[in-house]
Amino acid sequence: MTHELPAPVQRYFAYALPQIRQVNEARLRQTGVLRTDMKRDKWLHFIAKQRFTRGAFEWQAKVAVWGPFSVAVTDSYAAGVGSGKVQLFSWLTLAAERDKPELNEGALHRYLAEGVWCPTNLLPAAGVQWRVVDDHRAIASIDDHGVHVELEFTFAENGAVQEIYTPARFGRFGKSYKRCPWRGRFADYREVQGMRIPFFGEVGWQIDGKWEWVWRGDIADADYDLA
Repeated sequence: MTHELPAPVQRYFAYALPQIRQVNEARLRQTGVLRTDMKRDKWLHFIAKQRFTRGAFEWQAKVAVWGPFSVAVTDSYAAGVGSGKVQLFSWLTLAAERDKPELNEGALHRYLAEGVWCPTNLLPAAGVQWRVVDDHRAIASIDDHGVHVELEFTFAENGAVQEIYTPARFGRFGKSYKRCPWRGRFADYREVQGMRIPFFGEVGWQIDGKWEWVWRGDIADADYDLA
């Protein structure tokens, strides 16, 4: 039930989920660009597959790094544990991390933000609590296996999520983690299997008072297993 939620959140679910239902699994294909060094304006092309279930996601991407060479990147979150791995030639691991407090929290922030691609993951039944900021903004919070995060969602007049924001998400900068402001923007909503999801998104960090966008992606297709 959504009638007890803040008004902007009610508008969102009326827009994104005209008929409330449960998604058992969401599968998306993405294309886009990203950069790993915010001091350089070098963007790398990627193709990716992403899978969502309630409380979990996995993102598998191939990122073109030079000519015919690419690296495989896998990010995931499940049961309070975040992980990330970068491999070359599918067998040489260049970097890997798993189950660090900063990584777990950052991954849960990402899971909550990317709920726009699996809208039933943002329902109270999925563990998300909402509190109002004003007529166009609300704070979503979630506790999962001892990890707690919050995000501010900004909604358009029709209910679509336009933006997400937190003043303090953990990110890895160089060899260490630190909390920085993090923002995402979404657009190009389309209907898929009775739901409305954005087909464009971008995210970035605020560093030294300046917003640095680091990821831009388009949804190539989306498929859902519905309860």
